[in-house]
Amino acid sequence: MKTSEDLESYLVELGLPYEEVETDLWIVKDEAEQVAILVSLYGPVILIRINICNRPADEPKELYRLLLKLNATELLYGAYGLEGEHVVLVEVLSVEHTSFAMFRETLEALFMTVATQRGMIERAAGRSLQTSNQEG
Repeated sequence: MKTSEDLESYLVELGLPYEEVETDLWIVKDEAEQVAILVSLYGPVILIRINICNRPADEPKELYRLLLKLNATELLYGAYGLEGEHVVLVEVLSVEHTSFAMFRETLEALFMTVATQRGMIERAAGRSLQTSNQEG
C-alpha cells in the first residue's frame, strides 16, 4: 500500500505548485487555469476535490439538471456534487492501484474538465443568483 510519502513524491514529480495544509492533505494548483485541487489520503483511497462555484441558495433546477447531465455524459469516474455552500467536482482513486501515471492523468483530466465545464456551471448558478437578487 502506498503511503503519504509516496503520494507526496507524485506531487513533487508533477512539478505543479502544491502545499501540504495538514497531514495527508495537500492543495495542488494549476496556475494556468487558476484551479486549486484538494488531494487527501484517506485510508485506502485518495480523495480529490475541486470547488467549482458557490451554491445558489434558491436550489435551481437548471443547475442541478446540468450537473446530473454532465455526470452522466461527460465524467467517466468522478462526479459533480454539493458540499456545504459549494458545487464540487470529486474523484476517488484506490491507493493500492494508483500509479504515478494514473495520478497524473487523473489530475490532467480534472484540470481539463474544469477548463471546459466550469463556465457553463457558473453561468447556470449565476443566472439563478441574478434572478433571486432581482426578485428580492
